[in-house]
Amino acid sequence: MADSQSRLLAAIFSMEANDDFDRKGLEAYQKNLQANASRALSISYPVVYQLLGQNVFNPLSRYFVRESPPQV
Repeated sequence: MADSQSRLLAAIFSMEANDDFDRKGLEAYQKNLQANASRALSISYPVVYQLLGQNVFNPLSRYFVRESPPQV
C-alpha cells in the first residue's frame, strides 16, 4: 500500500498524465494541488499577490509548485 501511495503522490506532483491511475481522478488531484498551493502562497505573500494580481500570481504559483514540489 505504501508503494501505491508513493506512486500516486509522485503522479500528482509530476503534473503529467499517468497510465497507472484514472485520468480524470488524477487531474482532479492535480488541479486541487494547484489551487491549494496558489491560495497558500497568496496568504503567505499577500503584498506580492496584490502587486502582481491574480492573473499573474496564479500561473507563477503553479510554476513554483511544479518546479519545487513540497517534500513529503
